[in-house]
Amino acid sequence: MVGRAGAKAGLIGTAVVAVLTVLSVLLGRPSPVLGRVGGGLIALAYVGIGVLAAFFLTAPRSAGIGARAGALAGLIAGAGSGTVWVIAALVRMIQVSWDGLVPIIGLREVPPPADLGVTAEVLAMLIGGVCGLTSLIAGAGLGALGGAILGAARPRPVGHAS
Repeated sequence: MVGRAGAKAGLIGTAVVAVLTVLSVLLGRPSPVLGRVGGGLIALAYVGIGVLAAFFLTAPRSAGIGARAGALAGLIAGAGSGTVWVIAALVRMIQVSWDGLVPIIGLREVPPPADLGVTAEVLAMLIGGVCGLTSLIAGAGLGALGGAILGAARPRPVGHAS
């Protein structure tokens, strides 16, 4: 049942986190503050996805089972969010030159990647890959946290006779 609950919550969470990721990327460009708020909302969404996975479990729940379901759901949602980040990084690197990225990432002393033989596409894949891996790790960890909390707090559904 952990797999089914985690997969169901993970697919729902993928849609939510993908939308939040797109909004974070789009709003982060004109306003870095809104981009950071979007990142915080994504982290909260991962916890909520874990809670949802534990909610989908049949009774009796426990913290360990809830954490497993939440980690699976968060991993699935993190994969969706990571895919969006890879695509966003590719689009950004195609639109923005290295000179446009230097003020954003603060690397004034580093030579342009083209001088080192690195193309914009390779750099975009590297940045997107790091963001994607971070999404997987954050999704699994925060999802497990949310699942463990609900599993421990509500071992039986509300209204269920002991």
